[in-house]
Amino acid sequence: MSFINEDTSNVPDLASLPEGEYEVRLLAAEVKNSKKGDPMIEAKLDVPSEALSDDIYHYIMLPTSNDDEKRKIRKLQNLRDFKVAFNMPPTGQVDLEQFVGEKSWALLTEETNDQTGKTNNRIKRFIVAR
Repeated sequence: MSFINEDTSNVPDLASLPEGEYEVRLLAAEVKNSKKGDPMIEAKLDVPSEALSDDIYHYIMLPTSNDDEKRKIRKLQNLRDFKVAFNMPPTGQVDLEQFVGEKSWALLTEETNDQTGKTNNRIKRFIVAR
């Protein structure tokens, strides 16, 4: 038999934060494919000042050959803002893992998942100086 001896009677729930500006930290980032098979960056972030806040997942879609010019520019703008926010170079190959731990400021919103009823934070935009 296997036994555990951990008291879980008072474990707090991780929760979303109220909408507002927060300093966020990049915990992980990797290039993946979306459900439709399009390339994207999946970034996992947290709010270091809020120990009981749930992690935030943010997705940056990357341009494809199927995108029209406006869609391509919009995707590149989102990528630019992400790169600026986490001090990544604007050109050349970027190893996303090198930037884990970088911090930036972001405007967070709250969304409720219709299926689970759970409320999560989303990045509305990064607060970057241009």
